[in-house]
Amino acid sequence: MSTRDEAAIGTPAIRDLTSAARLARDVGRVARGLGRLSDIAAAITRVGLIITTAIALGALVANVFTRNALGMSIEGSEEVYRFAFLWVIWLGVSLAVKRGAVTQFTLFSHHGPAWWQRSVRTFSWASVAVLLAYACVRATQYVNSDLVRSGHSTLLAVPSVYPVASMTVGYYLISLHYLARAAGEAPALLALGRRAAWPVATAIVGALALATAVWLGMAGVLAVGGSWLVALGVIFVTLTLAGTPIIFMLSIVGIIAFLPSFLGLEFYPVVDPLAPFRTTQGAMGLDHGGSLIVILAFLVTAGVMNASGMSERLIAFAASLVGHLRGGMAYVAQLTSAVASGISGAATADAAIMTPLLVPAMEREGYRRDVAAAVVAGASIKGAIGPLSVMFIVYATLGTGATVNALLLSGLAAVLLLLVFQMATVYVVVRRMDMLAKRRFAGWGTVGRTGVSAFPVLAIPVVILGGLFSGVFTATEAAAIAAIYALVVACLLYTSRCV
Repeated sequence: MSTRDEAAIGTPAIRDLTSAARLARDVGRVARGLGRLSDIAAAITRVGLIITTAIALGALVANVFTRNALGMSIEGSEEVYRFAFLWVIWLGVSLAVKRGAVTQFTLFSHHGPAWWQRSVRTFSWASVAVLLAYACVRATQYVNSDLVRSGHSTLLAVPSVYPVASMTVGYYLISLHYLARAAGEAPALLALGRRAAWPVATAIVGALALATAVWLGMAGVLAVGGSWLVALGVIFVTLTLAGTPIIFMLSIVGIIAFLPSFLGLEFYPVVDPLAPFRTTQGAMGLDHGGSLIVILAFLVTAGVMNASGMSERLIAFAASLVGHLRGGMAYVAQLTSAVASGISGAATADAAIMTPLLVPAMEREGYRRDVAAAVVAGASIKGAIGPLSVMFIVYATLGTGATVNALLLSGLAAVLLLLVFQMATVYVVVRRMDMLAKRRFAGWGTVGRTGVSAFPVLAIPVVILGGLFSGVFTATEAAAIAAIYALVVACLLYTSRCV
């Protein structure tokens, strides 16, 4: 074959690569622009998140102060913290998306043959893309509806558009961050030119096949007279295992459930297409309640404790008491979690307080990383049932007849029992596995010094529980007071690390 023939054959391929490279370059410019826009939006969102968090927690604490010091409540304070909390939720979710800090399972999306992984991921992210497009349209319609534009709050006459707009802004920010991420990955794919055709085609065909299988599964359940919930469970499980972020998976299932018709299937059809969005905003605090703000308050508390060094002092005190025992830091984890359960109110917050410090400390003591992580994870479950349990507080607000104080008091007993049994487990395991020799006790002087240093932290559950059981403040207000107390203590007593 002559050189001219080879050139003639190679020319189309060269042209294809040149064209692909040019397209990839142009898309890259767009991606960089979207990336900068996403970064700017995230920076503004952080400021807005700090402001709305301060307003929400401040309104709660201010009402406690005026009610007990001045004998009067601040009219409308509940509306202030509920509306501010709506903005906290949506701004926080958008930042979590920007950071990639959304919860998802990757069992199917990151295991198996390459074509399978591509198909599962395409199905998952196509579902998210459809959701966000639909949600942006409906959220825009919601905020521009006559009911919202003419409505206002009962006490402060705040126009309804202000709290409702949090959802619309949130969905647009989330869409921007995902669009910037997708655009950033596109140039590498486009640069492949025709070589990308086969992977893209198999991903799309595989995703369509998976979507068809899901629809057939749901239709089959309904055809044999199965429960609507079971049919919805098919897409619930599929999206979860496909790696769809949990928060968006729940949104997809909720919207499908209320659609008049989902590709010929009906579950709980409603005429109003905005019903899922009204229900979501109402449950999170637009219409009533707002008890979910306790989650925000406890996360703030955990963050302040870690940033200020308060958690380090708490762990040092626990270590001076039980760190010399055989098993050392495993006992410290149990004791620390018992105290933290009276501050954090959630297992995740307990884990956030302990993990950065205790896991490395346990590794230095000789524990394997997986064992250290398991010990801390097991210890942190006290937060979920502790005397400031978020679950208990939310459960009591659902009209179940159970009082908050009774539930929280039962949580205190449960934590003490769990502490005893978990420490007994540590005692048995370290001896059976012949782990870690006993060390010399640091002395009561060290216990006293670390106790004095940790006293402001130890006082948090005492103040909160005392105020709760004496009726000074409610459980929701207790969470806000814990966060403000931690922030004040951090800035006044631990000024070197107060930001």
